[in-house]
Amino acid sequence: MRWWLEALLRAVGAEVPDPTSADRTGFDAGKGETGGLDPASVIFGATGYRRRFRLTLGEKTIEAAHVENTKLPSKRHPVIGPDGQPVLDSSGQPKTKVPEWFFKSSPVAGSVALRITPLHKEFDVALISDLLGFMAKWGALGARAQMGFGVVKITGGETNGDALSEFLTKHKGSHGGQGLPALHQMFFARVACRQPGTLLTAEHTFLLKYDIRRLFSGDDALRHHIMGWVQPKSEHRIGAKIHMSRPYRGNSSLRLWGWVPDLSLQGQERHRERDVLQKIFSYFSSGPFRLESWREWNSARDPNRDGESRVDFFDRLRKEPWQ
Repeated sequence: MRWWLEALLRAVGAEVPDPTSADRTGFDAGKGETGGLDPASVIFGATGYRRRFRLTLGEKTIEAAHVENTKLPSKRHPVIGPDGQPVLDSSGQPKTKVPEWFFKSSPVAGSVALRITPLHKEFDVALISDLLGFMAKWGALGARAQMGFGVVKITGGETNGDALSEFLTKHKGSHGGQGLPALHQMFFARVACRQPGTLLTAEHTFLLKYDIRRLFSGDDALRHHIMGWVQPKSEHRIGAKIHMSRPYRGNSSLRLWGWVPDLSLQGQERHRERDVLQKIFSYFSSGPFRLESWREWNSARDPNRDGESRVDFFDRLRKEPWQ
């Protein structure tokens, strides 16, 4: 939740530092009631400053969901070594491998009641309801979104998003975001099978993930930066910036969304955000998937973009129904 609120605030120019940075500052009593904290820290708390709300789980109906490891035999491909050359087996033939994704623990499915309790007399819990509603419409809630989990729908207690819109408008500024996640550098798409009437399966999620990774097969640094990477036999990890859900809405659709910043890789400035998104967008012109919708700020790929401010972009997204 904090990640999403920070991304929304940065999009409107608010100064929101990286909360994981070693040089972040905590509450300073000499700087007034909120201690010089950024707007997200005022809501979610910081060292020496209590968060403004409590979120608790109430009645729930949850059961384990059966999820199997996923293989894509049709996508068997050569193994490439660190030198960019094919790796050979003991007989001198190129090694190949089948893409496979493993799930070490069982996810859950069902429903749960959430209670939002204010911890400050002037705090309006509608702000948190609005934030949860936005996440439910456009992203995911919970762990392992990169594996397709986390699509939720809020039923009962929905708010219209006004409180969050007013909060963002109040904190509009001129800060650049320091290369951190921001809504105006994100895209949101809904995807279906190209063949009418064909339902999606979990395999489609990973077929899409595989195909998007392969769009950038000629540039390891870029591919790892946007699609994630775990260095073999190491703790070094790069988190994925593009996510896709498992099928939902009766297995008719899946979500694709992500944050693609201007990139600075290998000591060389490369402003390729638009190139990355154009490659992904163009992928849907043929092949097994088609786009049902695409949302992006200030881009010809989104037909509703004309004259939008960043706050307008947020307002357009929050007013759309859950899909």
